[in-house]
Amino acid sequence: MRYVEDIGSDGDFIERRFNHPLLYRCPQCRTKGRRVSITTRRVAHVRVLNRRSWIEGEVGVYKARCGCSKYFQAPIPGVPFRGQYSDEVRNVVANALIRDRLPYRLVQQRLQEDFLLRVSHSSSATSRLCSCTACRQNLRGSL
Repeated sequence: MRYVEDIGSDGDFIERRFNHPLLYRCPQCRTKGRRVSITTRRVAHVRVLNRRSWIEGEVGVYKARCGCSKYFQAPIPGVPFRGQYSDEVRNVVANALIRDRLPYRLVQQRLQEDFLLRVSHSSSATSRLCSCTACRQNLRGSL
């Protein structure tokens, strides 16, 4: 039997991603900042059926050399800025709403059954999935 580090509950699938170079550009003015520390973030993810999945990202915290912001973090690859869910979770929800034409309550139920993932019921979260007008109209009709 292989040794597995206990981070989540038993059976959770955790994918690790790293983004902490020594220097990273400020997101506002693009000047390089120096790494001060490294922090860990955990984001909900869709990877394996019937198991909860997480992206655990080690990202650097940087001190900017410019005057626009004091500190900033490097992004986790595959996760939007300040996102609670990965891009794959957003794609699964968008495909279920638009392609399968499921109402949002059934999408929540499907994600709970298949991936043990609870998605919040928020119109602002669904409006951020896709920015085209056709998708927004389809989303409004399915809610």
